[in-house]
Amino acid sequence: YWSAASAGAISFGTAAPAYDTLLVGNAGNAANPSAPSLVVGGGSVGYEFEIGRTEVTNAQYAHFHNSVAKTDTFGLYNASMNISRTGSSGSWVYSTSPANANRPVVFVSQYDTFRFANWLQNGMPTSGLQNAASTETGAYTLSGTTGQPTRNAGAQFWIPSVNEWYKAAYYNQTLNSGTGGYTLYAVNSGTSLAGKAPGGPTTANWNNAYAPSSATIAVGSYTSAMSAYGLYDMVGNAAERLDTPSGTGYLHASSWFGTTDTRRLVSNNAIAFPMAAPTGENNSTGFRIAAVAVPAPSTVVLAGMGIASGLIVGLRRKKAAKRRSRG
Repeated sequence: YWSAASAGAISFGTAAPAYDTLLVGNAGNAANPSAPSLVVGGGSVGYEFEIGRTEVTNAQYAHFHNSVAKTDTFGLYNASMNISRTGSSGSWVYSTSPANANRPVVFVSQYDTFRFANWLQNGMPTSGLQNAASTETGAYTLSGTTGQPTRNAGAQFWIPSVNEWYKAAYYNQTLNSGTGGYTLYAVNSGTSLAGKAPGGPTTANWNNAYAPSSATIAVGSYTSAMSAYGLYDMVGNAAERLDTPSGTGYLHASSWFGTTDTRRLVSNNAIAFPMAAPTGENNSTGFRIAAVAVPAPSTVVLAGMGIASGLIVGLRRKKAAKRRSRG
């Protein structure tokens, strides 16, 4: 796939572009002594995992809607999304325009992201319903839109924790003569970051890069700017929800925020990880998916329906179980 480090992809068939995941290796890496206190663990993660190379897009989220929101019991849809809904309750149909298909989905609540992870965990069922077999149990156990659920043991797909996200964004094993370290910016740079249109390796969609209509751009547009693990938009574009509880909400990171305050973007300041209410939805907040690591260079293809999907998810779980038993 994208590189020798590429671990997998989630296929939505012809409904949407595949969602590529890359391996975050170097298990047991040292923590960053300069990490903000909100990053519990300081970026040290004792296991390998996969994480989306990009944020989840409108096209991918529209496919999710069409699979579980024919009757939108828990309000997954927001009319401000770049996704259209036609029909009536019980037979809703969702679509997005070519211009918006590859932009990150925004106007998602924390509960929406958990339901997306549960849907993947359950093999991407297409019942059109939001129930225990599709969105309400799996990686997270939900109770409508109340409470503050945390990741269940045995999750195969999930929303990254602040610690996992921080490592994926800032850690570079080649620093400090190969002993590893952390870059200041999430574009594998310790010296500079420019908020402007796609260009060099230290550019990002932040600080009104698309002023005066500050907005997201298609994921992966900054082809020269990525983290050391090869991830796009870990700084700029949509803010990203994380599954780490904080107070009465959850932490989130990154964004196209129209501000010159670079403290929001660096690895050594807590302002980079503000709290977001679980039910809040806005035009700058989206998410990406993390998953159990599968030995590279295999590609995981989830068919998205019926027995084939269940079998492939099952194979992935078996691989993960075998690897844990060896470790």
